[in-house]
Amino acid sequence: MITKNYEYTVLKSFLKAKSGIFILSNTSIFSILGISLGVAVIITVMSVMNGFQVEVKEKILGLLPHASITYTQESQDKDILPLVLNNNSNVKSYSVFVNREMIVIGEDQFSAVQLKGISSVDSALGKKVSNLVVEGNISSLINGDYNILIGSGLAEQLNVKIGETITLMTQDNSLTPFGNLPRLKKFTITGIFKSGIYSYDQNLVLINFVDAQIFLQLEKQIHGYDIELFNPDIASYEIRNIALEANGGFIVSDWSKQSPNFFRSLELTKRIIFVVLLIILCVASFNIVSTLIMMIKQRRSTIGIIRTIGVNQSGIFRIFLSIGLVLGTIGSAIGILLGTVITLNLTLLIQFVEKLFGASLYQAEIYFLSEIPTRIDWLEVLMIFAVVLFLSVISSLVPSYRASKLNPAILLKMDT
Repeated sequence: MITKNYEYTVLKSFLKAKSGIFILSNTSIFSILGISLGVAVIITVMSVMNGFQVEVKEKILGLLPHASITYTQESQDKDILPLVLNNNSNVKSYSVFVNREMIVIGEDQFSAVQLKGISSVDSALGKKVSNLVVEGNISSLINGDYNILIGSGLAEQLNVKIGETITLMTQDNSLTPFGNLPRLKKFTITGIFKSGIYSYDQNLVLINFVDAQIFLQLEKQIHGYDIELFNPDIASYEIRNIALEANGGFIVSDWSKQSPNFFRSLELTKRIIFVVLLIILCVASFNIVSTLIMMIKQRRSTIGIIRTIGVNQSGIFRIFLSIGLVLGTIGSAIGILLGTVITLNLTLLIQFVEKLFGASLYQAEIYFLSEIPTRIDWLEVLMIFAVVLFLSVISSLVPSYRASKLNPAILLKMDT
């Protein structure tokens, strides 16, 4: 007599090993293992990609202004732009700046840097940097003291610390009685900041706005305005409107243009890697086909018996389809758990491997950030889980159909 839950009983019987102990058979274990590893890899890789995308954006917005607008000619009317900024409801605040590329010289090292003179420690940029200062303070940038804030990477490269002096040298020459000579000025290090973005910690230095004007011989000139918006996501669109409204003739930039190639390449790489890993996941899921075929061969007599006691073809089809679905579900569940554990401990794992083999697997100067960021997108995880279940069902269709079409009389005769 066929019980109501016969399909569950048969399914459990097919999945267990021939020894009779209620564990999965070897063929089932290998299918689950392949799916688990595929899911774990795709979750880890996508989490790293998401982490880079989110972390770089947050760190850029945590240091740089949302947008900046620079004058291209000294003859431009300097009164129009402030009026436009004041009347724009999307502008949260703005402040003047001067900047110039420089050479910074330590005791035995030198480096090219971007010098920026900020108008006030209470400006948007000043407040952002104050949150990133790890030694000293930004309030030391007082007019006339010629103090300077540098990034942690530059401090390490020049081997300097708080209280020591470094020399800034302009790349343009000044006419003197002795000929054309570059301008040199010593600045005292009163603060070190760490943004977590290698290029900025290595190349950006900040001084007082008036000190910058005097050093660069700009008299009372300004180069442009740093702008903070209520919504940084509209910075690219809004800064262009501001420039046009102020009669044009400006160089505009926003936070998304600071590393445009990085963001574009990251998004493209993310899509390509997702497709490649999805193909690998498909291959792992199709192992279910071989697992079911082997299971059908091993359980011929059992299939013949349950057919003779009244189980029809659709019942056999559902049993093997359910087996494929169970294997996919278990494999994806283990893969999600494994992928989450790896993702949350990825930095520690990388450091362990580096110490074990004495090799550098992650270089901050290449990947912008000082450590590997990870961000698990649970919506993506859910999508991966659904894809695995779909692939499991697709992989099970042909073997399940073949099993349902087997003649029970021939199966029983083969085992006699």
